[in-house]
Amino acid sequence: MGDDLYLVTHDVKNTPTHTDTALAMISTSAGKVQKYRALTVPWPNNIGSNDLESLCVVPGSPDTSRAPARMEILAAESGYVVLQSGESSVTYGGRIFHLSVVFDRAAFDASVVFRREYPLPIRNGINIIGGASGDNFEGMTCVANDAGELLVVLGERGGVQNEGTPRESSRRGSLHYTVFDLNAGTMGQWEFAYDSAG
Repeated sequence: MGDDLYLVTHDVKNTPTHTDTALAMISTSAGKVQKYRALTVPWPNNIGSNDLESLCVVPGSPDTSRAPARMEILAAESGYVVLQSGESSVTYGGRIFHLSVVFDRAAFDASVVFRREYPLPIRNGINIIGGASGDNFEGMTCVANDAGELLVVLGERGGVQNEGTPRESSRRGSLHYTVFDLNAGTMGQWEFAYDSAG
């Protein structure tokens, strides 16, 4: 967002019926947070993000040539989650969101516009609350490839596959990538790029 002004995410664990703020802007000085403002995101169908782990700025953004400035971002959840209650279960999460953030540096104010959501890949399965661990995407970057397309790279955390008892063996971290066309609202197939065990 510019010098000493940042957009940050909280990895709040939500359910489809309980949502909290996941985005905020902060200003810093001498390495310390001076101001904090939670941002409201108009999530579709009032289903908020769950475990929003990473943000990346779309290349060519932000546009500060006019006021207020505008920034295009992608925001990724950690993966898909199954919430079980008795005999029923609900699967949610597993999304990357395209959001526009309109901000005024002088007023320390911002608003968020929801654009679209896209699916995350599934490689290691779905997370089951109180059970097995599936995919866990902890990082994301957005870059322009040689053709000028938007290339999105996801980093998946390695580590223990099951936090329950007994603990299962560890798995390696990995990278996944695909090309997005935000104007058309499309994306390519996710490709598996790297496994640190390899």
